[in-house]
Amino acid sequence: MRKFVIEVLASLVKGILEGIAQNLWDETWDQIVLAVAYAEDKWEESGRGEKKKQWVLEHVMEYVEEKAELNWIKRRLVSLFISRVVDAIIDELNETMGQNWVDYVEALENNIADRFAFIN
Repeated sequence: MRKFVIEVLASLVKGILEGIAQNLWDETWDQIVLAVAYAEDKWEESGRGEKKKQWVLEHVMEYVEEKAELNWIKRRLVSLFISRVVDAIIDELNETMGQNWVDYVEALENNIADRFAFIN
């Protein structure tokens, strides 16, 4: 059921973001992955999951809203989608790499950090 919800949300949000700007869908995915990596690095101690997730959600929503004007329905759909995707990313990383996946995230961050100014 969870996968189905994410797929439906993804379809809706993809239509919203691509309708605004062709590359905004891809850029949003990049921002999600980078923000997860940054949040994990920013709060190294464990047990801060909700704080990390909230920071990621706020950062990505801020990015999207800089690029597009969203009405409240679209904003809610995008926010819900980002929240579900962050949960899915964290669950997948924890399942495949264990609870300590910071090294993987840092390698991913290094591969794309030069594309985004907020990671220095």
